[in-house]
Amino acid sequence: NIVMQSQKILTCISSDEEIAKECARLLAESANHAQSEVLLFHCFSNNPGGKSAVRVAAVQTAMEILDDANIEYQTIEDSGDPASRILAAEKEYEPDFILLGKSRRSTADKTLFGSVTERVMKETTSPVIYV
Repeated sequence: NIVMQSQKILTCISSDEEIAKECARLLAESANHAQSEVLLFHCFSNNPGGKSAVRVAAVQTAMEILDDANIEYQTIEDSGDPASRILAAEKEYEPDFILLGKSRRSTADKTLFGSVTERVMKETTSPVIYV
């Protein structure tokens, strides 16, 4: 199990609470709690009010699940193009792998604007688990 063997996990949390639950449950069920460093990453596309990631419902959901499982984590936030910021976080934090949740965007949206997951998977040097 790659999650059990990993030391540092960059977990990308969008605004979708169901996806956040899936990612956090995967970590809670399989992470080696004593040895894993979980980084909860949220990127705001636009954040003029300076809202903190810990105030985003999906991030709070993931935090609650990890707290219940006694998994330590660090929250990281950024603003801008999500794929670019995830790739920048990968370079900065050098995770053993990246955990990405699936997008619920329509096929038309993905065709017009591209997929964050697709871009990250193409450009990353880290292994990616797609939930």
